[in-house]
Amino acid sequence: MAGTSAALRARGFSGRIVGLEPEEANDTQQSLAKGERVSIAPPMTICDGLRSTTPGAITFPIMKKSMEGVVTVSDEEVIQGVAWLLNEQKILVEPSGAIAVAAWLAGKLNNPEHDPEMAEFAGDVVLLVSGGNVDPELALNWMK
Repeated sequence: MAGTSAALRARGFSGRIVGLEPEEANDTQQSLAKGERVSIAPPMTICDGLRSTTPGAITFPIMKKSMEGVVTVSDEEVIQGVAWLLNEQKILVEPSGAIAVAAWLAGKLNNPEHDPEMAEFAGDVVLLVSGGNVDPELALNWMK
């Protein structure tokens, strides 16, 4: 989140940037809300690339400066995102990389009713999708 948001800001992007986390691994969301780094218990989520327990000491100030907030999604919503990408776009994306699509499909990025505090996120949305490090058999089991 820090690297992408910092790069966008450095290139002059002035739109709103929101980070995404699994509901069970929302250390950055909690930290931004509190204004300081928060530690959480090791999270259980299918998004193995997003299982951090606290934002980094170097990256947290960058996120505070360059992002407007963090939206969370459930593992079930992430599975729906992975399935949509595979079925509709014909690409297999790991759960951590499909989290933006999961939030978009769940209406959490363009629906001000989801989070009245972040109603300004209504409008056009750009999603970053990355990572193909997923066991195809495991992905098929999620979609059953």
